[in-house]
Amino acid sequence: MNKKGMTLMEVLVSLVLISIVMIFIVNLLSDLKNEGILSNKRNEDSLTRASLINVIEADLINTNPYLVSFIKNCDQVSNKNTKTCYQFVFQNTQNNSTQSKYLYINSNFIAYGPTNSMEKWELNYGIYDVDNISISFLVWSIKSVLFPFSNSSSNVPSVLAIHIPVIGVDASAKNKFDIELTALSSVGQFGYKICNGNACTEQEN
Repeated sequence: MNKKGMTLMEVLVSLVLISIVMIFIVNLLSDLKNEGILSNKRNEDSLTRASLINVIEADLINTNPYLVSFIKNCDQVSNKNTKTCYQFVFQNTQNNSTQSKYLYINSNFIAYGPTNSMEKWELNYGIYDVDNISISFLVWSIKSVLFPFSNSSSNVPSVLAIHIPVIGVDASAKNKFDIELTALSSVGQFGYKICNGNACTEQEN
Protein backbone atom coordinates (compact mmCIF):
# COMPACT_ATOMS: atom_id res chain seq x y z
CA MET A 1 0.00 0.00 0.00
CA ASN A 2 1.16 3.42 -0.87
CA LYS A 3 0.95 5.87 1.98
CA LYS A 4 0.98 9.49 0.99
CA GLY A 5 1.67 12.26 3.44
CA MET A 6 0.32 15.78 3.09
CA THR A 7 2.49 18.04 1.07
CA LEU A 8 3.49 21.45 2.35
CA MET A 9 1.16 23.08 -0.15
CA GLU A 10 -1.81 21.03 1.10
CA VAL A 11 -1.01 21.99 4.68
CA LEU A 12 -0.88 25.67 3.74
CA VAL A 13 -4.17 25.48 1.83
CA SER A 14 -5.82 23.75 4.80
CA LEU A 15 -4.54 26.43 7.18
CA VAL A 16 -5.84 29.17 4.91
CA LEU A 17 -9.29 27.56 4.69
CA ILE A 18 -9.44 27.05 8.46
CA SER A 19 -8.39 30.68 8.99
CA ILE A 20 -11.13 31.93 6.65
CA VAL A 21 -13.74 29.85 8.46
CA MET A 22 -12.52 31.06 11.87
CA ILE A 23 -12.58 34.70 10.76
CA PHE A 24 -16.13 34.25 9.47
CA ILE A 25 -17.24 32.68 12.76
CA VAL A 26 -15.58 35.41 14.84
CA ASN A 27 -17.20 38.14 12.74
CA LEU A 28 -20.57 36.42 12.99
CA LEU A 29 -20.33 36.14 16.76
CA SER A 30 -19.23 39.78 16.97
CA ASP A 31 -22.20 40.88 14.85
CA LEU A 32 -24.59 38.88 17.02
CA LYS A 33 -23.10 40.39 20.15
CA ASN A 34 -23.37 43.93 18.75
CA GLU A 35 -26.95 43.28 17.65
CA GLY A 36 -27.74 42.08 21.16
CA ILE A 37 -26.20 45.19 22.69
CA LEU A 38 -28.08 47.40 20.23
CA SER A 39 -31.33 45.59 20.98
CA ASN A 40 -30.80 46.14 24.71
CA LYS A 41 -30.16 49.83 24.10
CA ARG A 42 -33.35 50.11 22.07
CA ASN A 43 -35.33 48.42 24.82
CA GLU A 44 -33.82 50.73 27.44
CA ASP A 45 -34.65 53.76 25.30
CA SER A 46 -38.24 52.58 24.86
CA LEU A 47 -38.60 52.39 28.64
CA THR A 48 -36.91 55.78 28.99
CA ARG A 49 -39.29 57.31 26.46
CA ALA A 50 -42.35 55.91 28.23
CA SER A 51 -41.09 57.04 31.64
CA LEU A 52 -40.30 60.64 30.70
CA ILE A 53 -43.54 61.10 28.74
CA ASN A 54 -45.51 59.74 31.69
CA VAL A 55 -43.83 62.08 34.19
CA ILE A 56 -44.10 65.25 32.07
CA GLU A 57 -47.59 64.57 30.71
CA ALA A 58 -48.86 64.02 34.26
CA ASP A 59 -48.01 67.66 34.99
CA LEU A 60 -49.24 69.03 31.67
CA ILE A 61 -52.73 67.55 31.98
CA ASN A 62 -53.10 68.09 35.72
CA THR A 63 -55.94 70.35 36.89
CA ASN A 64 -54.34 71.43 40.16
CA PRO A 65 -51.74 72.73 39.90
CA TYR A 66 -52.44 73.54 36.27
CA LEU A 67 -50.33 75.03 33.49
CA VAL A 68 -50.61 78.83 33.18
CA SER A 69 -47.51 79.71 31.13
CA PHE A 70 -45.00 78.09 28.77
CA ILE A 71 -41.70 79.85 28.00
CA LYS A 72 -39.27 78.89 25.24
CA ASN A 73 -35.55 79.76 25.55
CA CYS A 74 -35.99 80.28 29.29
CA ASP A 75 -32.26 80.17 30.08
CA GLN A 76 -31.54 83.08 27.75
CA VAL A 77 -33.03 85.30 30.45
CA SER A 78 -30.14 84.14 32.64
CA ASN A 79 -27.66 84.51 29.76
CA LYS A 80 -26.94 80.78 29.68
CA ASN A 81 -27.53 80.84 25.93
CA THR A 82 -29.38 77.64 25.26
CA LYS A 83 -32.32 77.24 22.92
CA THR A 84 -33.28 73.88 24.39
CA CYS A 85 -34.61 75.13 27.70
CA TYR A 86 -38.35 75.32 28.25
CA GLN A 87 -40.14 76.59 31.35
CA PHE A 88 -43.57 75.50 32.54
CA VAL A 89 -45.32 77.65 35.15
CA PHE A 90 -48.05 75.95 37.18
CA GLN A 91 -50.74 77.58 39.33
CA ASN A 92 -51.93 75.99 42.57
CA THR A 93 -55.53 76.96 43.28
CA GLN A 94 -55.44 75.84 46.90
CA ASN A 95 -52.80 78.30 48.10
CA ASN A 96 -52.71 80.57 45.03
CA SER A 97 -48.99 79.91 44.52
CA THR A 98 -47.00 79.22 41.37
CA GLN A 99 -44.23 76.75 40.69
CA SER A 100 -41.87 76.51 37.72
CA LYS A 101 -40.54 73.32 36.21
CA TYR A 102 -37.92 73.19 33.47
CA LEU A 103 -37.37 70.95 30.47
CA TYR A 104 -33.76 70.71 29.27
CA ILE A 105 -33.01 68.88 26.04
CA ASN A 106 -29.46 67.89 25.17
CA SER A 107 -28.29 65.69 22.31
CA ASN A 108 -28.14 62.62 24.55
CA PHE A 109 -30.42 63.35 27.52
CA ILE A 110 -33.61 65.07 28.66
CA ALA A 111 -34.02 66.55 32.13
CA TYR A 112 -37.23 67.81 33.72
CA GLY A 113 -38.42 69.19 37.03
CA PRO A 114 -37.83 72.07 39.44
CA THR A 115 -34.27 73.38 39.42
CA ASN A 116 -33.38 71.76 42.74
CA SER A 117 -34.67 68.26 41.92
CA MET A 118 -34.63 67.55 38.21
CA GLU A 119 -35.09 64.03 36.85
CA LYS A 120 -32.80 63.00 34.00
CA TRP A 121 -33.31 60.43 31.24
CA GLU A 122 -30.35 59.44 29.03
CA LEU A 123 -30.59 58.29 25.41
CA ASN A 124 -28.44 55.29 24.44
CA TYR A 125 -29.36 54.87 20.78
CA GLY A 126 -29.29 57.88 18.42
CA ILE A 127 -29.33 61.52 19.48
CA TYR A 128 -32.00 64.15 20.05
CA ASP A 129 -32.13 66.52 17.09
CA VAL A 130 -32.17 69.72 19.15
CA ASP A 131 -32.06 71.92 16.03
CA ASN A 132 -35.37 70.59 14.73
CA ILE A 133 -37.59 70.56 17.80
CA SER A 134 -41.04 71.76 16.74
CA ILE A 135 -43.65 73.50 18.87
CA SER A 136 -47.30 73.90 17.92
CA PHE A 137 -49.53 76.24 19.91
CA LEU A 138 -53.25 76.79 19.54
CA VAL A 139 -55.72 78.94 21.44
CA TRP A 140 -59.39 78.36 20.74
CA SER A 141 -60.55 81.93 20.55
CA ILE A 142 -64.22 81.07 20.31
CA LYS A 143 -66.30 78.79 22.49
CA SER A 144 -66.05 75.26 21.27
CA VAL A 145 -68.92 72.88 21.07
CA LEU A 146 -67.02 70.95 23.69
CA PHE A 147 -67.66 73.81 26.14
CA PRO A 148 -71.15 75.04 25.20
CA PHE A 149 -72.02 76.28 28.69
CA SER A 150 -68.88 78.34 29.23
CA ASN A 151 -69.60 82.05 29.75
CA SER A 152 -65.99 83.13 30.12
CA SER A 153 -63.26 83.20 27.51
CA SER A 154 -60.79 82.21 30.26
CA ASN A 155 -62.28 78.74 30.13
CA VAL A 156 -61.36 78.35 26.47
CA PRO A 157 -58.48 75.86 26.45
CA SER A 158 -55.02 76.15 24.97
CA VAL A 159 -53.24 73.31 23.20
CA LEU A 160 -49.46 72.89 23.14
CA ALA A 161 -47.57 70.15 21.30
CA ILE A 162 -43.80 69.62 21.48
CA HIS A 163 -42.11 67.23 19.04
CA ILE A 164 -38.53 66.14 19.82
CA PRO A 165 -37.06 64.09 16.93
CA VAL A 166 -34.40 61.42 17.34
CA ILE A 167 -31.79 60.95 14.60
CA GLY A 168 -28.93 58.51 14.06
CA VAL A 169 -31.14 55.43 14.15
CA ASP A 170 -31.76 52.89 11.40
CA ALA A 171 -34.75 53.12 9.09
CA SER A 172 -36.71 50.46 10.98
CA ALA A 173 -36.63 52.62 14.11
CA LYS A 174 -37.39 55.92 12.37
CA ASN A 175 -39.76 58.07 14.46
CA LYS A 176 -40.08 55.22 16.96
CA PHE A 177 -38.07 57.02 19.60
CA ASP A 178 -39.30 60.56 18.89
CA ILE A 179 -40.82 62.32 21.90
CA GLU A 180 -44.30 63.83 21.66
CA LEU A 181 -45.53 65.99 24.54
CA THR A 182 -49.01 67.51 24.57
CA ALA A 183 -50.62 69.95 26.99
CA LEU A 184 -54.37 70.59 26.87
CA SER A 185 -55.81 72.95 29.45
CA SER A 186 -59.46 72.58 30.27
CA VAL A 187 -59.07 74.89 33.28
CA GLY A 188 -58.10 78.03 31.39
CA GLN A 189 -55.86 79.44 28.72
CA PHE A 190 -52.14 79.35 29.30
CA GLY A 191 -49.65 81.73 27.72
CA TYR A 192 -46.75 80.96 25.40
CA LYS A 193 -43.67 83.22 25.32
CA ILE A 194 -40.44 83.10 23.33
CA CYS A 195 -37.51 84.84 24.99
CA ASN A 196 -34.50 86.46 23.36
CA GLY A 197 -32.17 87.68 26.06
CA ASN A 198 -34.29 89.60 28.57
CA ALA A 199 -37.03 90.33 26.02
CA CYS A 200 -39.95 87.90 25.87
CA THR A 201 -42.68 87.99 23.23
CA GLU A 202 -46.15 86.61 23.82
CA GLN A 203 -47.15 84.20 21.06
CA GLU A 204 -50.52 83.81 19.42
CA ASN A 205 -51.83 80.85 17.46
